[in-house]
Amino acid sequence: MNELKGQALAEEALRIYHVKEGNYPTGITVEDLEREIRLQGVRIASDNHLTALRSALNNSQAKGTWRNADVGMWLPGDGVSKSATGLSGRPLAEALYDFVRVHYPGGEFHYESARLALARTGVDVKGTGSTTRNSLAAASDLLLAVPGRRGLLALEVGAAGHT
Repeated sequence: MNELKGQALAEEALRIYHVKEGNYPTGITVEDLEREIRLQGVRIASDNHLTALRSALNNSQAKGTWRNADVGMWLPGDGVSKSATGLSGRPLAEALYDFVRVHYPGGEFHYESARLALARTGVDVKGTGSTTRNSLAAASDLLLAVPGRRGLLALEVGAAGHT
């Protein structure tokens, strides 16, 4: 078998997960999935297998192949593309701003955790983490990066129209 990466790696990982899912009823970590993949003789096209696999899983969420069930735990996706509908851009940043104001005392949050929590309330979010990250980065009037804390953001105090 050739070395796999990207969507092909995510799909092969899903096939292997389905064979082993009885061992992982609540989801699987990237580390456990990488081990299962390696035990099946699948080769990952990267010197850093965990990073490559994590990236493949993250990116496959847009196609509905995998879903981040909780920070660090992965489950099969619903097979529905997330790139056709849902919030993105400024509307997503505003929805997350309002959500964080209510659900995150202190106003600091990790963008991926907040996106997943918002989605669990029934809000349809377009794309995956990269869509969220780009939407929030463009909304510097609402949200600020927390220096030295990758992925952590804080609410901009007194953001216009969001008091």
